[in-house]
Amino acid sequence: MISSKLKITICSHDGKNYFGGPYEWVKRFGPALKKTGVEVSFLFFSDHQHKDSSTFNYLSELGFNCKLLPHHSFLQYKDTTEARVRWCLKEVKQNPPDIFIANSSIPALFAGKWIKASGIPVIGVLHTDDERFQWMQEEFLSASKEFSLSALVCVSKLLKDKVAIRNPFRVPVEVISCGTPVPSHLKPKCLSPLKLVYAGKLTEDAKQISLLTKAFCKVVREVKGVEAYIYGDGPAKEDVLAIIAQEGKDLPVYYKGFVSSADIQDRMTDKHIIVLLSDYEGLPIILMEAMACGLVPVCLSIRSGIPELVKDGETGLLVHDRDEDFISAIERLAEHAVLFHALSINARHFVTQHHSMEVVVKKWLTLCESLIQAASPKRSFSIPLKIKLPPVNKRLKGIDQRKPSLPRYVIRQIVRFRNLLKRL
Repeated sequence: MISSKLKITICSHDGKNYFGGPYEWVKRFGPALKKTGVEVSFLFFSDHQHKDSSTFNYLSELGFNCKLLPHHSFLQYKDTTEARVRWCLKEVKQNPPDIFIANSSIPALFAGKWIKASGIPVIGVLHTDDERFQWMQEEFLSASKEFSLSALVCVSKLLKDKVAIRNPFRVPVEVISCGTPVPSHLKPKCLSPLKLVYAGKLTEDAKQISLLTKAFCKVVREVKGVEAYIYGDGPAKEDVLAIIAQEGKDLPVYYKGFVSSADIQDRMTDKHIIVLLSDYEGLPIILMEAMACGLVPVCLSIRSGIPELVKDGETGLLVHDRDEDFISAIERLAEHAVLFHALSINARHFVTQHHSMEVVVKKWLTLCESLIQAASPKRSFSIPLKIKLPPVNKRLKGIDQRKPSLPRYVIRQIVRFRNLLKRL
């Protein structure tokens, strides 16, 4: 069987306390692949040092072969996209895999040009449809054949439909979700009190966490026997705490801090309803994790991601606002235990059938096998003296850091050194 012989290298971004879909997927996907006999290794580009790189440390402790290029705060030349591409090529050349997966990492995707030319298929992963990731479609599906991917995996059908119109080189595009573990046994749920939960990034962009926190305070105030819990961390944490202190004063609305992906399902087992009131999503991992634990999703009806998991009235409830319609949905579930239990069973069954890690890994291995069979024979490659890349995409200004000219680099370093002395 191909999985027993397969070598896969996954390259991703990393940093201090980094969490969210792309990072949680890496933590889950690697161990799930390893269980099938695949040899998995990881390359990370970090915004911090080794000791502060969350995903790198997590997987290293599990015994995986992990390499990391840390951030160099003063040596700017070592943090350029070109330098990171070169490092990636060097690592792949030393330990060539059968498949190279670029997990939404700019240098890894650019390195794919030379990796693919050596007979190693390169797969990109598209996690969301925000502007930050539209550049991947532009640069690696439609801009030039030499930088095009061997295949692209989208975590939702909506993302696949969006990239279909920008695929002149007919790069294979597959829909494979991030997947979730499914607990084998669940305790019966008592609906008194009815516990709502949000878990994830505490951000206003996309998640609209302040509006969600206010919705929690209002629903707990208006619907008898309801409690609300918030897990996570992020830039809007202080706003969340302020809202709970003011609008949620003396109400059962609780901020419970950050919980790792390894522990989050344990915190879900005594909860009843998972709430997402986001402006947009990819295919939320936390929603799959919660549904696998029998939680009923109540989510804002948006075009992206969520409707692929939440079928209104079948696997959960979709609401049209964060106010009266949301409160009405919670009230229905609080008053109708039969409806709650039916949705709970359906949600868990749907995720088990379509989004369990076993299902996800099987889809990935099928894709990898087809790409390997179609690839040219593997051969060694030379790392070019000069890494030539396309011009910086307008969507990536400030993110895609290219190598500056020598005069500009010297001026920047003098300014940075002077600012450092002022701070001292």
